[in-house]
Amino acid sequence: MKHRLAGCRRTGDASPSVFINRTGLRAAFFLCLFAGIALLGLTGGGSAGQVEPGAQAPAGSDPIGQDRELESRSEQAELAPRFLRVDLAGVVSPGSSSYLLDGVAAAAEGGYEGLILVLDTPGGLLESTREISRAFLASDVPVLVYVYPTGARAASAGMFITMSAHVAAMAPGTRIGAAAPVALGGGEQEDGPAMDKKVIEDTAAFARSVAEETGRNADWAELAVREAVSATSSEALELGVIDFIASTEEDLLEQVDGLVLTMADGTERTLRTEGATIDDWDMTIQQRVLMVLGDPNIAYILLMLGLLGLMMELYNPGLIFPAVIGLFMLLLAGIGLNILPVNVGGIVLLVIAVALFVAEIYVTSYGLLALVGVGTMILGSALLMDSTDPDFFVEPDIQVSWGVIIPTVVLMATVAIGLMLFIVYVHRRRGTTGHEGMKGELGRTRTDVGPQGGRVFVHGELWSGVSDREIPAGTEIVVIEVEGLILKVAPKAGGESDDSPQPVQ
Repeated sequence: MKHRLAGCRRTGDASPSVFINRTGLRAAFFLCLFAGIALLGLTGGGSAGQVEPGAQAPAGSDPIGQDRELESRSEQAELAPRFLRVDLAGVVSPGSSSYLLDGVAAAAEGGYEGLILVLDTPGGLLESTREISRAFLASDVPVLVYVYPTGARAASAGMFITMSAHVAAMAPGTRIGAAAPVALGGGEQEDGPAMDKKVIEDTAAFARSVAEETGRNADWAELAVREAVSATSSEALELGVIDFIASTEEDLLEQVDGLVLTMADGTERTLRTEGATIDDWDMTIQQRVLMVLGDPNIAYILLMLGLLGLMMELYNPGLIFPAVIGLFMLLLAGIGLNILPVNVGGIVLLVIAVALFVAEIYVTSYGLLALVGVGTMILGSALLMDSTDPDFFVEPDIQVSWGVIIPTVVLMATVAIGLMLFIVYVHRRRGTTGHEGMKGELGRTRTDVGPQGGRVFVHGELWSGVSDREIPAGTEIVVIEVEGLILKVAPKAGGESDDSPQPVQ
């Protein structure tokens, strides 16, 4: 079966002009090395769709017996039905859409009895949801959607995915529904913009068509869109929204054994599940990365790390490494935020917060700008996710966790204020080198020193010195000013005079 891989986007290469030196090249090298290790870790060490071969017989055993045993196992494997399992736990995104479409194709090409989707989602992107629904409705193999474990949800976009399956089941303690585009949740539909009405009408028609195609409660599906109603597993079974309630996957397979299903081409197919085996279909590297970056908390952390890197570069221009790391983090955050419903105002507030932290160095505000920056950063973090975007079917609680926001803001504020105090300390500290470092140094005259000049010994070196009044040789002096290579000195208050002959160099 041919299908289209959804959600694959190409991004043009953006090479910011930076001052290249050896430090920058080293930073870029280690950055690429770190990114490669991280991506390898995300793969989990497995290959998508591979099934482990059966165990080999021990060496030294009877070859004829081995052959017979292998033949028996082969016959049993041919008779036993096989199911392919895919998992979706998180936001519906281009990565998850591509993964599920690949699973449908693999189940059909691999001769599997059916595809089992274990679902727990708060919703996601509208276009990805439509692609998944179309693939399930047109699938050549039965698709079983199982909302699991207890406490899981098939909310918003998840409702469409569940109702698109040939078999819909839920575990006890799960829920389904609330599929209204949240952009219309703030008031009556009549008061909404014309575009919002078009969106909800189109979504309601989509829900009804899917329910009618799979023989489920179309009226309830439409209500889930128009009035954002939801149902528990027992309520959904009573309403004809799902087909079964099952405590485990094994329980589900027992209940559907012998079930006759009508496929997309009108043919009937009887499910065989007795003695069934289940194989797992793994994500590709690209799909796994997109799923990870699609987590609001991950995208937020990457965004804040990127802003932190740029902030450190602005504090001390020329470091290169923080800017390189920051730009890389912002690139990853941009990929993730492109998948999620993002409020541009939240991003603007975060950028303003960083600008306030940097401005604290140059403006004497006694910490006021930094304090306002902290408040702005908290507000921007809270508003970053926009669950009212009509292109997404998500629940309103799709936000960055406060358990992530608070530590991140504290870290950013601590680093910003720490760097600010350090820079202020360095600027106010008396210089220890050059002309500034000579002021206040103690020494001793080697010759008589007056307005016409003389020789003084300061800081282990012999200097030319002048004074407003005559200072005899051997007198302890203090440097009060530096004029080129000539030191202007004065007798040290309470200083002692050395009457011994002074060597003149």
